[in-house]
Amino acid sequence: MYPTLILALAVTVGAPAPKETPKKKEGPTIIGTWTLEKGEVGGMVIPLPGGAEMSLSFNEEGTLVAHKPGGQGQDETGRFTHDPKQSPAQIDLTESRPGGKDMLIRGIYKIDGDTLTLCMSPMNERPTKFESPAGGQTIIMTFKRVKKD
Repeated sequence: MYPTLILALAVTVGAPAPKETPKKKEGPTIIGTWTLEKGEVGGMVIPLPGGAEMSLSFNEEGTLVAHKPGGQGQDETGRFTHDPKQSPAQIDLTESRPGGKDMLIRGIYKIDGDTLTLCMSPMNERPTKFESPAGGQTIIMTFKRVKKD
């Protein structure tokens, strides 16, 4: 009995430990602050006001702050949900409006390095492509990630 027990113990102790499954590397995250570089609506470039910087800050709790450039009014807050596993990744922005009438904007997004491209439709229809055809209301905005010091 003892030799069998010792042999079983030796095999168990000497067996290699199970390998950890390597964690799948998550893609880049939308969480952080992004500065607007350019915008387009209805196939036309939107001029940025006086070269001033507008930025968006997405946080892990699902809130969003739109920082207005150069003192052009108070920052706006809202909420967002996103699903980076969809293809293309989906995002919903909810803007709080007076009187409790929140506005939902559906969109798609992609992150390429430090560039975030948002494509949204205020008509409550989610775009399927990153394009803003002439005469349409689809908005495309390109942002650069603000680097942390």
